Amino acid sequence: MPVSLFIDAMILGGIYSLSSLSLGILLGIIGLVNLGHGAWLLTVPLVVSGLINHSFTGLEPFLYLIVLCLFPICLWYFSAVPAHKGSQSALLYPIVMGVGFISIVQDGISKIIPGGIIELAHLKTGLNLPIVGMVSPKILITVITYLLYFVMFLFLKSSKLGLAIRAMSIDQNTCNFLGINTFKVYLLVFLISSFFAYGAGIAMALIYPLTGSSVLTITVKSLIIVGLCKYFTSIAIVVNAITFALAEQIISYFLGNGVQDLLPYFVLVIILNIRPWRKIEKTTN
Repeated sequence: MPVSLFIDAMILGGIYSLSSLSLGILLGIIGLVNLGHGAWLLTVPLVVSGLINHSFTGLEPFLYLIVLCLFPICLWYFSAVPAHKGSQSALLYPIVMGVGFISIVQDGISKIIPGGIIELAHLKTGLNLPIVGMVSPKILITVITYLLYFVMFLFLKSSKLGLAIRAMSIDQNTCNFLGINTFKVYLLVFLISSFFAYGAGIAMALIYPLTGSSVLTITVKSLIIVGLCKYFTSIAIVVNAITFALAEQIISYFLGNGVQDLLPYFVLVIILNIRPWRKIEKTTN
């Protein structure tokens, strides 16, 4: 097999890691299954591409822009905040809002972006940094994604707030008893999830063209990577992400892109049948 398969798998694996961490930390700490995750990732690339193409000139694109900005606010206010207060029904809101958000972003891509394709690869040529001339932009973006992931790993492992997040993933009632500000932890987790979602979206758009179908595909892939984790740890996510990306590249090389596109849905069906969806087991490791 060509070495390029493994290189592409490492590149994709880094992006999948950021995306899955964003989805997984909401699920593991707050309990939110954000079905609008893929649309969340594409929000910033969609807005940047729209600004570059001067698409936000009429009323309709401007309304799309408002809705894109309102989604994380609604997700926090109607889901995360009630969940912190103990409302189990609030955990269903991300499913309904996510499906609607996916439809809005898919429709927005086709109407705001010429040709319905988000491409930010040309922005890489505007980077006036000496290292860019010596290192492939793909490699540079990949190094940045893994570096961000490593910084997050150190934050969760060593900082006080990181330890509080890990404690919350084990027993929130005990955290309340110990005087940990659980609302602050919820807010921090939500902000971290937002940061990594937007970061993964930008990294992906700088390397690969994105279309409306990418919204649902990214969500499914992230769900699979998180669902394959018996224990919710950052190491498990990055290993699963690289493994999944490598499987994609191998299948694409031997069987073609058509079969590769079916892989996420095939694996998701297997997971739902062999290991029914449930809350991921917690661990301090």
